[in-house]
Amino acid sequence: MSAYGFLTEGRAEDTGEGEDIVFKPKAGNRQPVIAEAKSRDVDSEGFSPNDYIKGFAERFMECEEGNYVGYEFHLFFEVESNGTLWRNLFHKHDSDEIEKFYRKMVSKTEGEVHNFLKKHDYSRFEQFAADSVIWASFDRQDLTRLVRRIEQEGDYDWNPYLETYDYVHESGSLMANLIEISSMPNVLYKLSAKEGLNTRAFYNTEKNLNTPVEYDSGIIYSLLHPDELPDVTLQFCDSTEPDEQNFSEWALTDERERVDIAKSLLKRLLVAYGLQNSAEVTRKRNDTRLYAVHGETDLSSTEGWLTQQLDSHPEVRHRTVALEVEFLTGKYYYALLPRQEFTKNGQTPVSGSRKEDLSADFNPAKYPQNDRKRRTVEMWADILSPNVSFARFQLPDPFKEIELRQPKKFQLEEARPPIDSAERKELIEGAVAPEQSQLPIDNE
Repeated sequence: MSAYGFLTEGRAEDTGEGEDIVFKPKAGNRQPVIAEAKSRDVDSEGFSPNDYIKGFAERFMECEEGNYVGYEFHLFFEVESNGTLWRNLFHKHDSDEIEKFYRKMVSKTEGEVHNFLKKHDYSRFEQFAADSVIWASFDRQDLTRLVRRIEQEGDYDWNPYLETYDYVHESGSLMANLIEISSMPNVLYKLSAKEGLNTRAFYNTEKNLNTPVEYDSGIIYSLLHPDELPDVTLQFCDSTEPDEQNFSEWALTDERERVDIAKSLLKRLLVAYGLQNSAEVTRKRNDTRLYAVHGETDLSSTEGWLTQQLDSHPEVRHRTVALEVEFLTGKYYYALLPRQEFTKNGQTPVSGSRKEDLSADFNPAKYPQNDRKRRTVEMWADILSPNVSFARFQLPDPFKEIELRQPKKFQLEEARPPIDSAERKELIEGAVAPEQSQLPIDNE
């Protein structure tokens, strides 16, 4: 898609568990694209249009009356079956085959999608099929050859971002989602681990994931004194007599291994603090998220809602943050990455296909994001700040010693970059000749 002159606007892992990938043209009046890539395990037996009947119905509705009006639909997969039907539907545009397939969609769907299909006839779906692009039976080598051919012929090699254009000249401000750890815990405790201990066994218990401890190369590193460690941690220690070091001096180093251990310890310290303040934690593919427990009513602050009982669903929607730790210019920072979570009862996360359905219904890509994300960061910065919480005085020393400082907004006095993709596109196209911004795509 990059070779064809498109930019990735949003991906599933960035916007909330859905399957969509959204592409916007780098310039010009071409339509944006909503794409789906079918996974290899599904494709291994060959992928037929009949395997995606409900999917086509949903995409058709989205592009006609839903969230993707004005978008093209692209479908990517590697191994096709029922190739004749693919060609009849999307290349030859055989009206009889399209009508039969439309009747299948009506019979295989229910609810909102079924009602939408019943309102129309196959003629509108015929146009949708003609506008869609099916990337079938392309393996990595095929795509590499295709891109190489595009690059050699130069059809789409114009990059509007190499063109110069003026910034927007006005005053403004930017807010960071980084929170500086301005005062670190005082002491690092190093304990010898039992012989034969491995990382998998150590973190096989949830408690060790939620305690500021880290196991590495025969040593258990801890920000808590051994007297304050849970039994599930102590059972892996060969001795409870620690080697004590100044944590700041030890952590403020260019040694990569030390930095990685320090980042893990600080991350788990804030997770433990969040759990002490009525938060819950969920982990998925190294993504550690904190979310607030929902009670009888929605939780909110001056920045908006934090948990929200859904009117149309029995579940609860949560504004959450994924937590990371960064080491930048000799300082450690917490990075709060805005996310969303769904729970069954305000506490237990929803999973599987139900989570996918809810994520599609409440896809963040449907809404302007800057202000929503700012509010999420502000709310969680307040929740996770030990500096202002009375609860910290009942917690062990590291929670009292750590201090956080949220950087002030960055002031832009003379010029600023484009505020969103639409403004950026307007600036770029204003700097180039009209004929340069037209990049027709070849659908063959």
